Amino acid sequence: AGGVIEVAVVSAGAALAGRALRDAGLPHDVVVGTIVRAGVVVVPRGESVLTPGDRVTLIGKKDDVERAMRELSMPVVPTEPTP
Repeated sequence: AGGVIEVAVVSAGAALAGRALRDAGLPHDVVVGTIVRAGVVVVPRGESVLTPGDRVTLIGKKDDVERAMRELSMPVVPTEPTP
């Protein structure tokens, strides 16, 4: 499978918002190239925390990058407690 470079915007309530990269559980074959926060380039490190509005450059295999993009942009849907 071919490699791709994509940019995703972190959405409020997304699964990875508020999490450090080291704890984000991104697919193994995805690299975060840059984070742009409020117009400033942040060099990503393990302790870098993703915040809503961040523009994140993802590099890797197409399927893995697409999965990471979903996790960055789709809000977490809370589950209803069962009675």
